[in-house]
Amino acid sequence: MIAALKQMEAGRRAEDAAGNVGLSKHTLYAWKAKYGTLESFNGKLQEECLNMSWFQNLFDARRQISAWRTEYDEQRPHNS
Repeated sequence: MIAALKQMEAGRRAEDAAGNVGLSKHTLYAWKAKYGTLESFNGKLQEECLNMSWFQNLFDARRQISAWRTEYDEQRPHNS
């Protein structure tokens, strides 16, 4: 599914991208509407928090990730 979404983002037609993974374009669009931003969130978490932080222990990692997630959810404008 993610491969088909990446193909669409690269400019491939939805019909072709969906067909390559054995889906209909309607299924691909439905999945993108429901889960399409999950990969974006994971990428931002990796780039902005995990790659930029040095965690001393598990408690520290949880604290810093929680603070980042709160800032991401409550203080940033998001497209919807």
